[in-house]
This record gives sequence, structure tokens and C-alpha cells, in this order.
Amino acid sequence: MIRAFLVVCLVGVLALADTPMERGTAALDRGDYQEALKLFDRAMKLDSSKAAEAYKNRGNVFYFQRDYKNAMINYFKAIEIDKNYVIPYYNLGNVYSDMNDLENALKYYDLANKIDPKYTPPYINRAHMYDDIGEHEKAIVDYSRAIEIDPNYWLPYNNRGRIYLSLKEYNKAAEDINKAVKLSPDLRVPYRSRGDLYYALQEYNKAIVDYTKAINISPKYLATYCDRARAYIELDKKEAALKDFASALAIDPDYKCAYILRSNFYMKLNDYQSAINDYTRLIEIDGSEASADRYVYRGVAFANLNKHKEAIEDYKKALELDDNASAWLYYSMGATYTKLNDYKTAISFYDKAIEQNASYTDAYSNRAFAYWTFDDFPRAITDYDKTIELDPNNVSAYTNRSGVYLQAGDKQKASIDAKKACDLGDCKALEYLKKRGAFIEP
Repeated sequence: MIRAFLVVCLVGVLALADTPMERGTAALDRGDYQEALKLFDRAMKLDSSKAAEAYKNRGNVFYFQRDYKNAMINYFKAIEIDKNYVIPYYNLGNVYSDMNDLENALKYYDLANKIDPKYTPPYINRAHMYDDIGEHEKAIVDYSRAIEIDPNYWLPYNNRGRIYLSLKEYNKAAEDINKAVKLSPDLRVPYRSRGDLYYALQEYNKAIVDYTKAINISPKYLATYCDRARAYIELDKKEAALKDFASALAIDPDYKCAYILRSNFYMKLNDYQSAINDYTRLIEIDGSEASADRYVYRGVAFANLNKHKEAIEDYKKALELDDNASAWLYYSMGATYTKLNDYKTAISFYDKAIEQNASYTDAYSNRAFAYWTFDDFPRAITDYDKTIELDPNNVSAYTNRSGVYLQAGDKQKASIDAKKACDLGDCKALEYLKKRGAFIEP
């Protein structure tokens, strides 16, 4: 979602800046912050009636340098001089928003709206904040008010449309986003929003058309390449998707979104080595900030290549980084130790997975198999019982439990499970029992 911009420039500033205030605004626009401060100070000295505006502009200089303390000092000074000057209130709302101080951000957006109820930026940015905290109805009210004030401004239509999109109110989303496109046919953002709408509607070819328009308008905006790649993936256009990921990375070799999506795509393609390469690059980019998930996913890729020791090293690193590891991580470690025939260690990790998630079907099933290898038939049967309780159509659980019962000497129960497995589509156990003369008709 996009916010309204910080108010920086003077209304009606000439292309050729003549006054110190105008020259200061031009300096701020090109990032020459020290020169901008000097010129705003000079503007105040030459004309004291411009003091509030000059302090507001000084605040903007500090804001763009993320020096929020000095930005606030100057905005408050502008308000002290002119209590009815709406822009410093609005800009203070932006400062507090950037500082994640929701209460004060809302306070100053509210004050801006009270001073000038027809000034749209505070409505737009307050709506953005409401949307961020999940108060979508309040956000819609504010965007609607901004539209009522200025029905020809594209941004509130776009943002309100994206809220409707998130709420799956697709007709309302389409109406708003199409309006935004109509009002701003030369901007990237509405086309990307409409591409997202088409993607949600599974109209992937239409999504690609809009993403392409967005890319043509802003070829260096990387996220849209990833958006289009996702649409190509849905259409099974592998090469086109990989080309888009490569295009994004050619612009920014450290663009994490492209590596994340491409690595996931490689996993779906069973191209595990390429996935490992991307996960490794992500870990390099993140450095000491690399999350546990990065190592987990790379570990899974290693495991799929039967590089179990490398997988375990990554899983252990993930555990070091996250004391509250997910059940999936513990399960993955158990599965890897199972492949190494270290069933005792595997069981310990399946135990932890089940502690985290008592409904983890695969953890029960795999732990049952591990118990079976130790001839611990009662525990194996108990875990297969739980597997079947959670997933009544789990054919492998019936097949394997049949094998456990057979080894435990209970041909009757083995036959019942073998018959059930065959009814579900796997008759190997039934054929095995009949071949051995061990099948007892239920």
C-alpha cells in the first residue's frame, strides 16, 4: 500500500527558483541538505512572515535524513508560529508513523483534519495506518473521504481497491483499481494493482499484460518482475519466469525477493542444487541477520539430494538461531536421521515435533516406522493408530500397521489392515499375505 507523500514543495514553485525559499526547496529536492538549511534560514531573515513555512521546510530536511528528533523540533516550531498551519501537523503524523508510534501519528493526522477538513493527505495516510493494523473499515472510510474531497486523485482509489482485494471483494476492487488506472495511465502503481487483482482471480494472462505495462513504465522497479514471474509459473512458463527473476537480479544482485521466489520455484522443479545456490546467496546477503528459515529450507534441499550430513548441519544452525523451532524443523531432522538409519535420534526429534504439534500426522507415521525397526510393536501400533485417527484414508499407515501386526503374530488384524489398504488403492500388503498363506478373510 502506498502513502501520500510528505509535503515538501511549495505550491506554484517556479521551474527557475528565484527566492531563497524556492532555492531551498530545489536544494532539498536534489538532496543538498546543508544548502537547503542555509537557504531556509535566509528566507526567514528576509521575510519573517515566511518563518512557519521555513521551519516546516527545515523539518523536511531533517525528515529525509531520518533525523526525526530535529524534524519534530522544527515542525513544532512552525506550529508555534502558526497554529492553523496544517502541513506541519500532517508531517508530524508521518514522523510518528515512521517511528511506529501509532497513537501520536493518529493524533496529528486527526489534528490536521480538524484544521483543514478538505486536506486529503492526512486521510490517506491515516487510512494506510488503519489498514496496517487490520482496521480495514476505518481505512475504507478515510479513503472514501479523500475521494469525496478530490474525486480525480488516483491514489485513494488504488489503495481502497487493494483493501477490497485483500477482503476478496473483487467487484469493488476492480471498480476502484480500474478508476485509478483511468486517472493515471502513465503510472506504474495502478497497473501493478490491477495485475494483482487479475492474479487473485487466476486470470494470469491478463495479470501478465498489466505487470508488463508496469515494467515498461518503471523498468527498474524490481517487485513487478517477481509478480510477473509468479504469473508465468502459474501458466507453467518456466523459462519466462526464470528470465524475470534474472532480470530483477541483473538490476540488483542482492534483491532478496527474487532469490526467495526463485529458490521456491527450483524446489518445485526438483532442481535442488539451484535452490541450494539461491538459499546460500540469501544467507550471504543476510549475514549475521540470516533467519533460521533460510537454513531450514537449504537443509531440506540438501536432504533431497541425499546430502544428509549437510542437511543436519543446516538444521542444527536453524535450532541455534531459533529456540522456539517449528514442528516442521524437528520433523525434518527426524526424517533426515531416519534416512541415515539412526532411528533412536530420529525418534527424539519426532517426539519434539509432536510436542509442538499434537496433530502432526507424518511425525506419528515416521515415529511408528522407527519403533517398528526396533521391534517395539506396541508403540509402533499406537503411533499408526494415531496416524489413522488423524487421517482415516492414510493408505501407507494401514499397509505398515498390517506389517507390524504380522510380525507381532496377529494375522487377523494384519489381514484387516491389508484389506483396508487394498480398498484404498494399495494391495501390496494383501498380495504379500496371500502369497505367504497368512491372509485370514475378515
